Amino acid sequence: MTARPVEAVFFWPLRNITTFRSIYGRLGSKGGYTKDFLQSPQAQQQAMDRVLGRTSGAVPVSYRWPGGHEPDGSWRESAVAGDNRGQLAWPHNSPPLPWRVGNPDADGRVTIEGDPTRTTAAQANAVHAGIVQAGTKPWLLAIKLRNEANVLHVRAYLEDPPAGLEDRGFAVLPSALRQAMLSLPLNQGGGSFLAREPAAPRATRLVERIQAALARGPNVLLVGPPGTGKTVALEDLRLLYRSETMFDPTIWGDAWTDEGRGDSRKTVSLVFHPSYSYENFVAGLVPEAGASGGFGLRTRAGPLLSMAHWASSPRREGLIVIDEFNRGAAAAAFGDMIALLDKDKRAWPSAPAATIERPYPPAPIDVEAEYAAPGGSRTVPDKVSLPLALKIVAAMNSSDRSVAPLDAALRRRFEIIEVEPDYEALARRLGLADANPAPHDSAQPWTAEAVAALALRLLRALNTRIGFILGKDFLLGQAIFWDLGGQDVASRAQSLAERVDERVVPMLRLTFIDQDEALGAALGIPSGGANALGRWEQPPQNLHVMAQARLRLHALSLLPATEQIEALATLARP
Repeated sequence: MTARPVEAVFFWPLRNITTFRSIYGRLGSKGGYTKDFLQSPQAQQQAMDRVLGRTSGAVPVSYRWPGGHEPDGSWRESAVAGDNRGQLAWPHNSPPLPWRVGNPDADGRVTIEGDPTRTTAAQANAVHAGIVQAGTKPWLLAIKLRNEANVLHVRAYLEDPPAGLEDRGFAVLPSALRQAMLSLPLNQGGGSFLAREPAAPRATRLVERIQAALARGPNVLLVGPPGTGKTVALEDLRLLYRSETMFDPTIWGDAWTDEGRGDSRKTVSLVFHPSYSYENFVAGLVPEAGASGGFGLRTRAGPLLSMAHWASSPRREGLIVIDEFNRGAAAAAFGDMIALLDKDKRAWPSAPAATIERPYPPAPIDVEAEYAAPGGSRTVPDKVSLPLALKIVAAMNSSDRSVAPLDAALRRRFEIIEVEPDYEALARRLGLADANPAPHDSAQPWTAEAVAALALRLLRALNTRIGFILGKDFLLGQAIFWDLGGQDVASRAQSLAERVDERVVPMLRLTFIDQDEALGAALGIPSGGANALGRWEQPPQNLHVMAQARLRLHALSLLPATEQIEALATLARP
């Protein structure tokens, strides 16, 4: 199976005699059988212009189908002046094979039944009348795949296929495409279906690392300090995992994949917290009102069992995204399902899977309707397994020490990606060409770009000191300076000073509780000394025995602009 994302589908109903005359062939100058192209009404023309990149004149088009192709087609404007229609053309008397009339064959090359040997317009009109009378209602489709230039994959489908041609019926088409086709007004000769554009990842490099890790194993764990883009990457991955209309151009039957038919992909997003348990995640008992009053208990499938049931069917992929993985008791939430997480324990078509007894075996467990198998089955089997098609991607903050360390048995079942501050991403965000800019030349005036470079150097300097004092688990992420505002020197310096006052300093105070020496070292304030950021204050004489010197910090955002920049530059020194 080599299904690929669909960019657009163009379609023409064969109820239209003009469309039929185009694909039946040339019969001379009478009866309209003189065309080697499909006519496109204005709305369809505009869509095809955009997808095929035509601005004027004609562009070449290649038609393809399994085992064959016609490379000499074109998409062009009408030859009639003032006509707002387009023409999808092919060489003289050679319409693409899947669009031709004939005897339907087993491999799908011919779908539209009719006699292709008629030589007069009247006889050919009778062939079209016979097709209409048969009630199969054929449609011609031209499928444009994403990232494939000016290639159209051609097929024919039937609204009401006869026995033996069900694989070419409307039921196999994606639901959104089918709806677009059936909604085409009777007076329109053709229409378009434009698939949605995929979301552009914001955390591009990290998403690529996650995807590479998922190719090695079904479980991935992101570990790193706050603000390094882990949650953003999870959101990007979830959006990329949304169902897309997919088409396999190499086969005739069973070529479509679509969420509307229950194929494709599904995602679930979770956030672990201290109260999150096995009963929430895997399965539990919940109260239910009785028919005659009172309450009873019923079993309820959690996200893990529900997604496992859904993804166990062929042509499905499931993704569970878990943020704040270590904020809850993760090992307890997984419980006995830990034994099924390993790649070699997962179920896949050519290998048996490890299984365990499902929770609450005396009572049945049904998943919600949205997680049902294609045939409608919602009952979780007595022996539970996890399909290989179900992926789990989690993220945890390495600096969060308020919860127990992650269980070693759970951790070893995940591909670990260590996420560090991304200086390159911050440089791009701030419009800088260099992710490691040189210190500002004091002989040159400050510019808005120089202040942006100062922010990047400031983050690097802080993280260098924090790394030596506490280790890399406590570094500051690039998000702390991500939304640096201002377009001129003064406003940008003010924005940077506010970030230091409101985010950097409070975060470091919480990290170094009652550790003024460490806090001063992280901020570059010499012990017992002072600088533009703060000073050491000695206790009164009568408290010397019981008290110690304390670090008093200044609010940089309250300083004049020139002093702000000087203070920030001091903080950014290695």
